[in-house]
Amino acid sequence: MPIPLTIALLTFNRKSFLKESLFSIFQQTYRNFEIIVLDNHSTDGTPELILGLNDARLRYVRNAPGHDMLFNVMSAVQMARGERLLIFHDDDIMEPRMVERAMEAFGSHPSITGVWCNHSIIDEAGAFINEKANPKLENFSYKKFEYLEKFISTSWWPYPSGFFFTPKYLPNSITLDYRKAGNHRRYLRLAGADPLGLMDMNFKGGLEVIGEPLFRYRRHGNQDSLRTDLAGPVLNMYRQLFKVANRYKMSQTIIDQYSITVKRFEAQAALISAQKFPLTKALNHKLRKIALSLTSDIDLSARALSINAWCLEILFAQLGFMCCDYDGRVPLSSPLERGLWSWVQRKRVGENMFDDFPSGVSLSILGSSLIGALLLLEAKLAGVGRVSVIDSNINRIGKKMLGEIIHPTSSLGGVKTERHVVILSSERDQDDALAAMIKSFAPDVYVASWKQIAEFGFDEVVDGWWRKL
Repeated sequence: MPIPLTIALLTFNRKSFLKESLFSIFQQTYRNFEIIVLDNHSTDGTPELILGLNDARLRYVRNAPGHDMLFNVMSAVQMARGERLLIFHDDDIMEPRMVERAMEAFGSHPSITGVWCNHSIIDEAGAFINEKANPKLENFSYKKFEYLEKFISTSWWPYPSGFFFTPKYLPNSITLDYRKAGNHRRYLRLAGADPLGLMDMNFKGGLEVIGEPLFRYRRHGNQDSLRTDLAGPVLNMYRQLFKVANRYKMSQTIIDQYSITVKRFEAQAALISAQKFPLTKALNHKLRKIALSLTSDIDLSARALSINAWCLEILFAQLGFMCCDYDGRVPLSSPLERGLWSWVQRKRVGENMFDDFPSGVSLSILGSSLIGALLLLEAKLAGVGRVSVIDSNINRIGKKMLGEIIHPTSSLGGVKTERHVVILSSERDQDDALAAMIKSFAPDVYVASWKQIAEFGFDEVVDGWWRKL
């Protein structure tokens, strides 16, 4: 008989987390599936744990040394015997009805090719950080070809452990490259494969979204997401989505939005890798070309509604290439939109976000992606004397950005003074969780969100704290 579902559980040296993850799979209310544990040659007792289990649904595959997670993902696609496939990770935990809910969706809508669900976020010990990671995500159906159209405005895509899909509909670029897992170009293709995978599925049929959090995504210091490239894979993804939008003759509005997003990540890739301040002539020239293409290729009305265009206009105003040229009002429905739009308005009138930053106070910026780089550039242009960058991304720590060495977040543990401000540079709605993490290292520092400072100014956001100094 056909196997309805394969759950491929990827693991490497996380035995303690793996136990919880496996237990959550075994406790599923829906039980008609096979389990493949794909182990990248763990040395922490994982083989003994798996081989000690007695479940007829379980297969164990132990790779030779030297392979990465990408190889495991591609192995899962090749080895799965189920009609549907879920690639799950060893540090995440399923809610008991996760599989049941997904398989019900496939049963109720036979023509769909994929199902994804919302998730909660837990810390290393399993305590909840956020009980609904995407609060806006509700039950929703994508018609065939609709995902590409809506993605540019929502940026919704599933975390890897939450996407059930139909592997026979994957493109040959994934399924046939099993022996090329070390190829860097393929890595870029697959590193952004969550939205691209959904798009591939959506070209073959509809997609169902379940708004209920059905698994727990664990944040910890050894997770793979802390090793990701902050620009390359996402830039590659949007370049491909832009090409597809043109190929399928989407509306000019959608094509413009993808074009703006590509330019945003081109600028991000260039800026966050800049080691020196002031910027070199070569980098200035590169960014100026992006600025010219933004204004010449994209209609003003399209730029006025794009948060990615706002990011670029802030950067180009900082560098003196152009000023923000929007008139009128735009709809602002989120803290991110309000923060960026307020920053844009400040640049229009020649203001700097750090104009009223007090002397004698140290500043740390959490995060070294585009907003973090814009904040650092803004602080340097305002003459803030003591500024540093901290990040939890292992690939960024120790590198230089705009003349500042990027330090680990834990380095705040040595800060014992109240005369220190940490600004959160996240674009997501996760400031409370990040502030709590910072306070666990350095309880005396003041933590503020860039969104609030851009919208209200330093004086209003931190007025009470200023008065105590």
